[in-house]
Amino acid sequence: MVQRTVGSISVRCEATDPRDRVYGLLGLIPPEIGILPDYTASVETVFEDAGYQLMKWSDSLDILCLHGSGKDGLESAPTWIPQFKRPMPEYHFDNTFDPSCGSTCFLERRRPGVLTVRAFQADKVLEWSPSMNDILGEDGHLLSQQDRLRCVVRAWKRLAERTSTQASFYPESNVVFWRSILQQQRILVKEQAANPKITGEASMVAAFQDWLDADQQAQSEHNFRAETWVRLGISLHGERFFITEQGRYGTAMIPEKAALGVGDVIVILASCSNPFILRQVSGQGNAYTVVCRCYCDGIMYGEALRRAALDMTGNEHNVDNIMEEIDLH
Repeated sequence: MVQRTVGSISVRCEATDPRDRVYGLLGLIPPEIGILPDYTASVETVFEDAGYQLMKWSDSLDILCLHGSGKDGLESAPTWIPQFKRPMPEYHFDNTFDPSCGSTCFLERRRPGVLTVRAFQADKVLEWSPSMNDILGEDGHLLSQQDRLRCVVRAWKRLAERTSTQASFYPESNVVFWRSILQQQRILVKEQAANPKITGEASMVAAFQDWLDADQQAQSEHNFRAETWVRLGISLHGERFFITEQGRYGTAMIPEKAALGVGDVIVILASCSNPFILRQVSGQGNAYTVVCRCYCDGIMYGEALRRAALDMTGNEHNVDNIMEEIDLH
């Protein structure tokens, strides 16, 4: 997969000239993509053109996972432009997710810096969890890694319990909560293969809940795989938990210095394996900036899109017909 190659290699390469984060990959990606070196172009132009060409060639918007303005002259760049520098864990290109139900890819650049795509608004952010630093406080560095993880997850769970639309925090809500943190179904599959105590999602959730309720480190007791603890550890570093207006739970890796907004929209982009959180540009109804990629339980496998298509057209497979064009700035 071209997106995985670009995402895993470019962010690990050191380059005196930022444009070489793109041009240095030309020997590793198909030449028919059409990226040609041009050192007279600005960094922003090189990254924008390369991102657009990669999306057009792959017929997918997954490269948007590398979005994010930052250094190298991109401080004021459009928010959708791939940065080709941001460290991006492999699971961001996990194509086991399919929120868009295989919908037809659509993208155009009708003017510089603006990417027109098709999208469906699935939900809105109702509330964000506090930051890691706010949760841990000044003495957080004195805690073990396991206890820091516990503090963060407990704070997230208090938010979920407080804002739950149900009368009480039922076991089903607990399963959804843990699934929103772990994000990957393949973690469950691998745990079942390696750990006889894990026989399904419910038993894995029970094991994590035991760990959360413990006063001391419980990793050795449950013998979770190292990858599982890495995935949970990522929750501590950069990700925030959120609740949606429709009562869904989710997590998002927030770019450095990004502002969090209540009311930001959660959208499903045509031919993209990750939903995104977008923020509407003031005074422009169909114009948005990209906040971040997210996991939002209940939409990751096309559930929300198929249900909306059924309600709006009478056929759950008419997903292309319910998506609308939006402009990413």
